[in-house]
Formats: sequence, C-alpha cells, structure tokens
Amino acid sequence: MEIIKSFILMGRGGLLTSTVLDQLIKAGIQPTAVIIEKTDYESNFPNLTENLCVSNGIPYIKSNINDEETISFIGRFKPEMIIVASLGKILKQKILETSKFINVHMGTLPSEKGAHTVFWNILNNSDSFGISIHEMTESIDEGKLFSRQVVSFSDVMDGFELHKKLYREAGIQLCNFLESYPQSLSIVVDTTNEEGNYLPKFDPKYLLLDINQPFNTLVKKINRLQYYGYPRIELNGTIHEITHAAILQSDPLEVENEKLKIYSDDEVLFLEQNTNVIRLTTNNGS
Repeated sequence: MEIIKSFILMGRGGLLTSTVLDQLIKAGIQPTAVIIEKTDYESNFPNLTENLCVSNGIPYIKSNINDEETISFIGRFKPEMIIVASLGKILKQKILETSKFINVHMGTLPSEKGAHTVFWNILNNSDSFGISIHEMTESIDEGKLFSRQVVSFSDVMDGFELHKKLYREAGIQLCNFLESYPQSLSIVVDTTNEEGNYLPKFDPKYLLLDINQPFNTLVKKINRLQYYGYPRIELNGTIHEITHAAILQSDPLEVENEKLKIYSDDEVLFLEQNTNVIRLTTNNGS
C-alpha cells in the first residue's frame, strides 16, 4: 500500500475539523501541516484543531485562507493534496491552483449541497446523514465525487453527541480514502442522472418549532437542535426557548387527540395530550 507522503488539512478548527484530524492521527495518517481559518469569533471558543496540532507537534497557521500567507504556507510544504473539512469562506481560484483540493462534505451529493445539510436532516426528522468526499472546484459542492455513504443514528438524541458520532464517521471515511490513494482518485461516482439540490442556509427563524407533531418526534428534534441554539415553541401567544426535552409518558395508541394541556412554572413546561406527557426545560429563568 502506498502512503500519501504529504497533505495539508484545512478547516475552521471546530468540531468537524478537529474530529477528522483526530481520526487521521489515530489511523497513523497524520497531515504534514494544518491551515486553520481565522474567524471573527475565534476568541470566544477554544480552537480544538489548534489544540491537537500543539499536542501532536503538527505545523499549522491561522490565516484568512485566500491570502498570500496561505499560498506561501502551501508552497513551503508542496502537498500532494489539501483536505478541506469545514470552511466559512469559498476558496478562490488562486488558492485552488496551488494543489489538488479534496472536500469532506457533510451530506449526500449531489442531492444535499450546502453547508447546513445536517441541520435540515434533523429538522426534517431524518435519522440518516450523508458523508461525501469530492474534488473541489470554484463551483460549490461540485467536482468529481469519489465516495459517499449514509450513516444512521436513530437512537442518538443529544445534538452534540450526534455531531461527534457523525464527524467521526466522516474521519473514518477520509482515512479509507487516503489509505487507497492514489487509486481512490480514479474511482468516480457517476451522478449523471441525479438531481443536484442546494439546501438553504441556517437561520434562527427555523428553530421555531410546531408543537402539533408527535411528542416523540418533537422531543428528539428539540434535543438534537441544541447544537444550533435554543429551539423555540409558541404556547398561548408566548414563545419559550427550550433547553432540553424529555418524554415522561408515551402511549403509542392512535386515538383522537384530546386538547393539549399545559402545566408550567418559571422554568419547566409539561405538555399533555391523551396519555402522552413531555417535560420541557425552558430558558425563561436565565
């Protein structure tokens, strides 16, 4: 097996980039260097990828991605390819010309293009999530598709745990791709008859949820969406931010719905319909 001799990992430095880097290190396929995208909010959060670089002695820079500093850094290492795992900016042609760029995309291409595919899968009550590895071009989420898979996490309720598991699977898929290099570059998925679709960008307005859905569905959705902020529900004209949801009693029998009953104090809501009861912890007391 031929081992790729030199490649750079590029990303924003958050959970996806760091989880992919961690999987590469564990598989013995450590990148030659790492490029971390500078962000406006970087002082507000620990940079998980930077921590891994420091602890594993991996050279890295924090840059604006499309600037001359980045081009110079890439030229210093002359990588065979650059792996991208989560970026907030679109790469310009002058950067793409420095090497072959491969993107780890969360979503099933070409049907799930865009940066927020996981969010939409959660919002649409899906337990299945796609992972695609493709060549990057100036066109977003285009280029040759080298691999894709769909993983299911039907029992994972917590949003952060869901993303950690999903990103770990993305790291494993990338390791498999690199372990098959360079043959993996010659295996292209034929998507000729498949329709491409861009999913909308995330907006907090989408976190306002309809309570007129099965309680099991509502509870799972609320807990998974915590990764993106506080989901909200409207009851009797008041909007409540929900920090956690739990099923206290669930009756699967299909009977005509009784009127929704609401019990509440300052920080907890109980919703009851038929013999189904859920408990919602709110952000009202904060």
